Amino acid sequence: MTMFRKILLLMTITIMVLASLLLSPTKGEAAETMIYQPTEKTTGLIRNPGMGWVLYCDAFGQMTDSTIPDINKCVNNPTLFWQAFDNSGATAKATTFYIRAPWSFYEPAAGQYSWNNTSSNFSVLVQGALDRGLRIAFRVYVDSQDSYQQATPEYVRVAGAKGYTNTFWTPYVNDQVFLNKLNTFIAAFGAKYNDPTKVDFIDAMGLGAWGEGHNMRVDSTQPGNINSSVMTIAQYYRDAFPSILLGGQQGGPLASAAESLAQSNKYDILRRDSIGMAQYFTQADKNYYVNRLLTFGIPLFSENGWNYFAHDFTGYMNRNGNPFSNIRDMLAYSLNDAKAARANTFDLRVPEDAIEWMKNVDLVDDFIVNGGYRFVPVNFTAPTSIVSNEYITVQSNWKNTAIGKLPNDRTAWNYKYKVAYSLLNKSTKQPVFTSVTNIDPSEWLKGNNYQYDTPISFGNVANGVYDLAYAIVDTSRGNVPAINLAVTDPVTSTGWYLINQVSVSGIQSVAQKQDLPNYRFSEDFSSVQGNKQWYYMQGSGSSYTNMTWDAASNKWIGANQWNQIGVNALIHPDKNDTVVAWKAPMTGNIVIKGKAAKQNNTCGDGVRVKIVKNSTQVWPASDWQVIGAADITGNTHNISTSVSQNDYIYFVLNQNANNSCDGSRWNPTIEYMPSINVAPQAVVTTTMGTSGGNISNINNGIITDAWSSGNGVALPGYITLDLGTAAKMTNSITLVTHYGIGQGITNVDIEYDNGGIWVPAATQVPITWSSNSDDEEFRNIPFTPVLTNKIRIKVNSGNLLWGHVALNEVQWLTY
Repeated sequence: MTMFRKILLLMTITIMVLASLLLSPTKGEAAETMIYQPTEKTTGLIRNPGMGWVLYCDAFGQMTDSTIPDINKCVNNPTLFWQAFDNSGATAKATTFYIRAPWSFYEPAAGQYSWNNTSSNFSVLVQGALDRGLRIAFRVYVDSQDSYQQATPEYVRVAGAKGYTNTFWTPYVNDQVFLNKLNTFIAAFGAKYNDPTKVDFIDAMGLGAWGEGHNMRVDSTQPGNINSSVMTIAQYYRDAFPSILLGGQQGGPLASAAESLAQSNKYDILRRDSIGMAQYFTQADKNYYVNRLLTFGIPLFSENGWNYFAHDFTGYMNRNGNPFSNIRDMLAYSLNDAKAARANTFDLRVPEDAIEWMKNVDLVDDFIVNGGYRFVPVNFTAPTSIVSNEYITVQSNWKNTAIGKLPNDRTAWNYKYKVAYSLLNKSTKQPVFTSVTNIDPSEWLKGNNYQYDTPISFGNVANGVYDLAYAIVDTSRGNVPAINLAVTDPVTSTGWYLINQVSVSGIQSVAQKQDLPNYRFSEDFSSVQGNKQWYYMQGSGSSYTNMTWDAASNKWIGANQWNQIGVNALIHPDKNDTVVAWKAPMTGNIVIKGKAAKQNNTCGDGVRVKIVKNSTQVWPASDWQVIGAADITGNTHNISTSVSQNDYIYFVLNQNANNSCDGSRWNPTIEYMPSINVAPQAVVTTTMGTSGGNISNINNGIITDAWSSGNGVALPGYITLDLGTAAKMTNSITLVTHYGIGQGITNVDIEYDNGGIWVPAATQVPITWSSNSDDEEFRNIPFTPVLTNKIRIKVNSGNLLWGHVALNEVQWLTY
């Protein structure tokens, strides 16, 4: 080196030292993210499946009753019927149109189905609903009591079915000819209407007076009874309508049958009539349905008990014990009943009823805002640029402001609705890249906020600027947006809601990284051990053995009577612990979330639970987590840990002192999480000054950018990364540098912030560099996982060939 160059270098170093003194400590801005807060829509109708106001075609004896206004007689004059609804304004407030009619209305003669005749009154009614943007629902009743015509088609009687006269002829519910003919009809019905884009729900029972299970009769000369017929018919409907929400009358003589069918997943919902009638629908009934919602996830589709009341309200009240002096009081009481039971649907019923409801439109609007479910995305945190296929995190926060639930976890829908994110072409607004998450909206209940960190790897996207958008999509229909949200913000014609613009570069020919596997116990439940990594076990201590599948009860059964694991994450212990186990398919970081709660809260001494990884307990820290006998709220867990392939996670349920009323619900989820570099989201500072580059270069995601400390730096010195309020689970820091032999950091402590106190995560970690060239080298520093929003690198020593230490990048890896 010439003397001139030495002098020049000395002058340069002097200037850099002076600059470092002026700039210390140095601060770098966080890589750009955007916090987006949608504007909540607090009023007005939002139409969605499985919720809202319901209009009725109520085809019973009123169809031929001269005292009933003709506007109600849907099977006689569908045009007049629809005009009446439209004129009242009720059509614009409703979500679903429900046809409750006799089998003979759907099939007047053998194989002559009304839907095949486009001019039939049935077809006019259905098309009228679809033209008005309403979903349709059905009840097919077979009992002729109080019907306007024979409910079961005459061809069934002629074929040899046995029955009796009840207004008109009615078959015995266990008659084999009747059941066979009904099965044929239901199969044809399903072939036409197993379409969840049009059909909302079906009453899968239809027996007894009004299809409500009253006054049923059996033929003692034939096999079967009422319960077996109910179960048989429910299976007919399940086979024919695998994609449609099914329910049946819950209450009265079939209450226990409907409960059993709902718990065994033959029914998806519970139907209950007589809402608003205090003599039939008591506080105990309201509590029951709230319990079923909270403990089983089974929603209530409720019927307003008061109907055809407007044309003779005084006489109507006289016939029913005069519970109300005016129509508004009756409607308000009924509405409060539905809300107290946390109903998903409620009924405006027939036109004359709907007209009175619309005169009290504030009550109608009350259920529109509070009934069913109403989802609001509270906020999102998302990047404004994507420069690699490395996983990034989109944070979201959601709430349900209404009283019901989206029955996404029920059999017919089978978790088909999921939150998704998409990059949209700015001009066409069509998706060019879509990532579907494992976020399940059926979990969202009123009163809670639900927060998620979603890792996404983008790939094979051309350079440019895109709209980042979100939606709740239907995964069974090619991930089309399917659930309308309670926001006023921009939405595309195909249902995507916009977050912000995102610039994309460098991934045009780079494939996205694979989606990491995730598991949800109730969604993955199976009759096969090990399917989707789940095992169904029993035992005590740390010794567990497999249970046996019982097809008749649709449960896993252990050595003792009450060692059981069933659908809907229902678990019961006995003398042995009942254990759900998950086997890791690969090595990685996982997050275990869930809630253990009592299902049967009527007696007992509660249960005890714990989570064990192999032989090491991970929750609670020690002993057991006790769930009280009446605790249907339960205890939640959110555990981050690492697993090696073939590790086991055990979810252990213990009976406590005895097994009385120990039925519980525990539905854990397990998600593999990528190691995501959150350094670009942090604000970085240093106490070591700067002689080259900028400190923000070390967390900007660009490996070729670099920073050098002040020359003549005094060590130890510190580099701090601060995420603000966003705490992350972290177990690794990676340092990247070039010319490491001349300027690399050689010894560090890693510290994390714990309530304002810096706590060591790793101490006196030696680092050796192999190169003194422009090639970047990576050195990873692992440590025991910690949850923190601040990480500090204490630089103890370095190679100071040129008087400074330097870094190209710091990667703060979280999961």
